[in-house]
Amino acid sequence: MSHNSIPFRILLIDDDYDMNTRLERMLSGCRASVNGANVVPQIDRLDVDLEEHSDKPGYWKITESTLERVKRLSEQPHYDLIITDFGLVPPQVQKALWGEHNTREPSTEEIKNKILTIRDLKHQFEEWTVLDNQTKPNNLFTAARRVLLISMASNKGFEAFGPVIPNRSQETQGAFPAATILPLDSRQEFFGNDKFYEIYDSPKGRQFYRYILGTYSIRIVELEMLKHAVPSTKKMRVRRSVFNIASFAGAVAAIGVAAQYLSNTGLQLISQGRAIGWWIMIGGLSCLILGAVILSLTFEWFARRVVQWVGPEEQFTSD
Repeated sequence: MSHNSIPFRILLIDDDYDMNTRLERMLSGCRASVNGANVVPQIDRLDVDLEEHSDKPGYWKITESTLERVKRLSEQPHYDLIITDFGLVPPQVQKALWGEHNTREPSTEEIKNKILTIRDLKHQFEEWTVLDNQTKPNNLFTAARRVLLISMASNKGFEAFGPVIPNRSQETQGAFPAATILPLDSRQEFFGNDKFYEIYDSPKGRQFYRYILGTYSIRIVELEMLKHAVPSTKKMRVRRSVFNIASFAGAVAAIGVAAQYLSNTGLQLISQGRAIGWWIMIGGLSCLILGAVILSLTFEWFARRVVQWVGPEEQFTSD
């Protein structure tokens, strides 16, 4: 990484391996530049695996291998942005709760008991570290700075967990107490109505959903990278514009000299009793007014040309 690069640490958390793979591939190409400093993403991922409780058939928990990965990732000092799903649910649970041949309506309690959330991941990790005598004050949950919560508030589990804002975002805040939560209701953002399910449940609907979610997330991540970079760049870079500056200063001087000359000439002629002096005085005043208008317009154009926030490094200089 070059000396003018700013690292931006990202962690992807999802039980959908394909979603994490797509996001990782798309985000790895993200770049943002502020005042000549390039923000470069450094991406880690946590693929969450679940397994059935041995003593609670139909109930699921986080696998120990996943908790081991959480432990390793927690060795990092912090993550600037964590992108996480809200619900962690294996296909078997989806089929048991809402399968094609399941005619019963699952209760809210059953849904909440059988579907894990990001907060369950934190709680199970904390319980596991206590049992294994590995408790540390800081981990990826406590050290996260900002969290992009991606949640599909479907009509199937909506009543159990509530809307993304405020219910699910508050639940996620409990998992990342020191972070700023950025909630994204993907169903509402992309479709805004129940037409979503006709697309999502189609043969290639989930693949399409991953694509638009990845594309949408890139825009959010780029904005977060720019926000991250601004405090690190303390100087404004301006384009080298010596000729433009000299031209602007010369125009100001020329207008001033012309107005002064016409005014002096007019006063002399008026003192001699010649009426033409008044016309010359009016000409000098008009020159001053017109020059001020032209200079104002020129200054606005000039300022836009001089101050450049993004551009090739060789075109910039700074003090």
